Amino acid sequence: MQKMAIFANMCHNFSANTEPILGMNMATLNISIPDEMRQWIDQQISSGHFANASDYIRDLIRHNQSEKEAIRMALVEGEMSGESSLSVADIIKEQKKKIIAND
Repeated sequence: MQKMAIFANMCHNFSANTEPILGMNMATLNISIPDEMRQWIDQQISSGHFANASDYIRDLIRHNQSEKEAIRMALVEGEMSGESSLSVADIIKEQKKKIIAND
């Protein structure tokens, strides 16, 4: 029976005995995930989109970092746009109209 503990290598160490990838020093991080998640990772690797589990995890982290930055920028843009004279209900109504018009 397989244990739920699965080990995956990830980036970001400054240890002298690690090999740099793309000019970055790499770290090893052990994580525990359910078997189902490990199977998902293996499927992503089998699809040919990722070379190994580390490559897949690094891609997830990059996407998460990008999403967080996009949210931060949207919040800054919203704050800088000033106060709206519309109510929240009016804004939602306008957005629904735009969505319907684009369909």
